[in-house]
Amino acid sequence: GDARELGLRASRTACFGLITAGNLRGFFFLGELILSLGAGMTVKFFPVFFDVRCHEDPATVQIVFASLGGIVAVGTIIFNWIAKRVGRMQVVIPCFCIGVTCTLLIGSLRSFYTVPGVMIPLFILRCSIMWSTSALKGSVIADYTPKAQRGRWKALESIAGMGWS
Repeated sequence: GDARELGLRASRTACFGLITAGNLRGFFFLGELILSLGAGMTVKFFPVFFDVRCHEDPATVQIVFASLGGIVAVGTIIFNWIAKRVGRMQVVIPCFCIGVTCTLLIGSLRSFYTVPGVMIPLFILRCSIMWSTSALKGSVIADYTPKAQRGRWKALESIAGMGWS
């Protein structure tokens, strides 16, 4: 029953064996810490970026931000459906990589800042992919964090959460 399930879970690996059940929680914490300190400090300023650097009108920026909620809801449904077929980590890790790549592209494609057909889709893709998989990531974290350590990890998450404020 439960002991066998825990034994099987402990022997699983992801990312070609680099991520194991033992270091999964630390891997996610480190990723969240980096993201919250980086993106948490910049996401608030995306409307300014779109105004000053991309020369987008405020109505377009508001439409983009208003549409993100619906896009994330649909993305969450789609990614949950895919995760049931291929596995949660097999969805979370590629989505994380795509989201980070989109963030890097937004920062490095300066010559395309005034091309809304490039910057806006990159931003929408970045936000929707990163935000749509947060529930899947949370469920993986809950499954692989021993109950005795959950309080400790929640306290560490509060440090990462400071980056979003």
